[in-house]
Amino acid sequence: MKRLLVLTSMCLLWLPAAYADPDLAEGMTAPWQVEFDEAYHENDRQQREQERLHLNQQQRQGKEQQHDEEQAAERQRNNEREQDEQERQRRHQQDVEAEHQQRQALDAGAAWDAP
Repeated sequence: MKRLLVLTSMCLLWLPAAYADPDLAEGMTAPWQVEFDEAYHENDRQQREQERLHLNQQQRQGKEQQHDEEQAAERQRNNEREQDEQERQRRHQQDVEAEHQQRQALDAGAAWDAP
């Protein structure tokens, strides 16, 4: 960036001379112009590279966030399934116990009714 600034200032110093000298004004390339063009293109390349890296990082972070969200959703579904299974087992156990108590009551009632 400093190099670009120095070359820009050199351009500003050379510009009046170009108007005074018709050969320079008609397309002669000043020695600094080659350096300036190279520095400009290098700076442009670096900016594009930085933008590309930034976009790649954003995409990677987006994918990581999506993956984390998917894992969290999967854990939530697993927890809900586990809770549903525990609730089903609890209800089944209650039904079994209620049926057992009902049989005991019927057996006890049948024993009282028997001669």
